[in-house]
Amino acid sequence: MEVTERDGYRSMRFTHSNRWVQGRQSLSDSWDYPLEYLQQHLVASCMAKDVQQILILGLGVGALPRLMAKTYPSASIMVVERNPGVIKAARDHFGLQLSPRLKVLEGDAIEVLRIGLDRSFDLIFDDIFDGIEELSPLTQHEYTQSLLTHLNATGVFIRNDANGAGRTVKDAGYNQFLFRAPSKRNVTMVLTKARLDWDIIQNRATQYDQLGLGQVTLVPEVMRLKAVFERDGQN
Repeated sequence: MEVTERDGYRSMRFTHSNRWVQGRQSLSDSWDYPLEYLQQHLVASCMAKDVQQILILGLGVGALPRLMAKTYPSASIMVVERNPGVIKAARDHFGLQLSPRLKVLEGDAIEVLRIGLDRSFDLIFDDIFDGIEELSPLTQHEYTQSLLTHLNATGVFIRNDANGAGRTVKDAGYNQFLFRAPSKRNVTMVLTKARLDWDIIQNRATQYDQLGLGQVTLVPEVMRLKAVFERDGQN
C-alpha cells in the first residue's frame, strides 16, 4: 500500500493492484473526495429512516466514515478493515479521527461475520473489493446473506461494485436497485425492504446538503438518478 500526491490530491493505492485507487482526497480541502460512487452511496442512505447504527466494511482513506459521521451526527459507526496499514494511513494522511461513536475494528470481514456481531444496523456499506471477488459464487452469496441478517427491518444495504457488473442478489425479501455512476464504471447496489420514493430521498438529500458535505452535493445526483430510472426503469 502506498500514499502518493499528484495534481493537488493525495491518493492511496495497493502496490499489488496499481489500477485500483483506494481513495483520493484534496490537499486543500479535506472534504473534497473526487470519487463519484460516494454520491450514489449517500443518495442510497437517504432511503433509510432514523439512522442510529452504521456498519462499513472496508475503510479506504476514511471518506465514507467521515461523511457518515457528519451526515448522521447521532449515529454510531463501526468500520471493519483487515489491513492495519490502511488504518494507519487513513489516520495519519487523510484526517480520520476515531471517537467513541466512530470505531475501526481491525479484522477480516468474513471472519468477523462468522464470529458474529452484537447488534443490527440501519445502514450497511459493503465497500470491499480486494479479496471478496476471489470468493466462489456460493461463498459470495453466503457472505451477503450473513450481512443481511444484521440489517434492521427498515435498513438499507449498499454495496460498491467497482467492476461495474451490477451483479444482482437473489433474495425475494428485498427490493433491489442499481445506482450507476455517471462517468465511472462503479455501480452502487442497494437492497432494502423500503420502496423507492424519490420525494423522500430528495427531501433528505436537501437536508444533508445543508450540512455542508464539502464538494459532495446530493440533490443534483438525486435528480440525475431519478431521470435515469424514469427513462430506463429501476436498473
